[in-house]
Amino acid sequence: MKDEQDNGFFSRLKNLGVRLIQDRLEKAKHVIYMGIVTRLIPVFSFLVIVVVFIFMLFFLSIVAALYFSELFQSMLLGFGSVTLLYMALFLILILFRKKLLDKYILTIMNIPALDEEIVN
Repeated sequence: MKDEQDNGFFSRLKNLGVRLIQDRLEKAKHVIYMGIVTRLIPVFSFLVIVVVFIFMLFFLSIVAALYFSELFQSMLLGFGSVTLLYMALFLILILFRKKLLDKYILTIMNIPALDEEIVN
């Protein structure tokens, strides 16, 4: 009789330990999930803003090219001038990438250790 009570006690103790470990694992999963979600929400909202900005820039470029086309009386010169403007901007970004972009992006991402390595 005493062996059955001890066996029942250890069985309940084992079940309690298993349940405790499962609960802790579930809590850890939840904490990790919430950490990931809270970091991804700003990324997705930033991506939406970037996509809208790209569409806006695209249509403004077409408007500028049409305006320059009217101004120069040539479609080639109008669209070519906007293309040259974007090529100049592209070259500036390539040449001064470390000073302009890398430092700015790492500051936004809040990574101080990498910030010092890349900028210097």
